[in-house]
Amino acid sequence: MDPGTSLAEIRSIPLDQPLAARLAQAAEALRAHVDRIGAVMGALHATEGRSGAAGRPGTRPHDRQAGVNAATDAIADLFAPEGDSLRPPPRQLAQLFFGLLFTTSTQESPQDIGPVVDVFLHGALASTG
Repeated sequence: MDPGTSLAEIRSIPLDQPLAARLAQAAEALRAHVDRIGAVMGALHATEGRSGAAGRPGTRPHDRQAGVNAATDAIADLFAPEGDSLRPPPRQLAQLFFGLLFTTSTQESPQDIGPVVDVFLHGALASTG
C-alpha cells in the first residue's frame, strides 16, 4: 500500500498545464491509489485475513500519516505557479483539496472529478457579473 507510485505520478504533472488540469490529474492518481487499497482490503476480507496492522510486527501506524503528508506536499507543489494569485497558502489549499477528494471518493459510484475541481477553484456561487 505504498503511495510511492501515486506520489511519483503527482510529482510528474507538468506545472505549465492549467491548474484545473493539474488538480484533475492529481485526483486521478490519488483515486487510483485508494482503489488499490480497497482491492487489497477486499482480498484480505475475502480470505478472512482481517488482523489489523497494529498486531503485526514490523508495521508502523505513523507511516500512514507520513504518506498523507507526502501527498499533501506533492499537491501543494501543484499550486506553485499560481502562488501570487492564491488566497490561502499552497499547503492549506492542498489539505483542503485532499480532504475534499476523500469525501467524494466515499460515494458508491466514482464521479467525474472535473466538477469537483471546478467548485474547488471557483466556488459554488455563479458569477453575477
